[in-house]
Amino acid sequence: IEARSLYVEQTKLKEKLSHLGENESLVVWDVGLGAGFNAMAAVEALQQSESKGKLKIYSFENDLDALRLALFHPAHFPHLRHG
Repeated sequence: IEARSLYVEQTKLKEKLSHLGENESLVVWDVGLGAGFNAMAAVEALQQSESKGKLKIYSFENDLDALRLALFHPAHFPHLRHG
């Protein structure tokens, strides 16, 4: 809920995605990837939009321990269950 509220709704991400053409991309800089909650909220926003564009997420995270932990325990991190 927090990721959607702050990362998607506050930034008007769906609106920005909806204005993308087929060959256009929206770049998101993710400073702290953590367990991937914010990044996956952005992916979910793209899937829910009618955008024909692409979403590119670049993370500046150096420590992937939180993401590794989440990936190792997918039952506790349902946001990571994505193709």
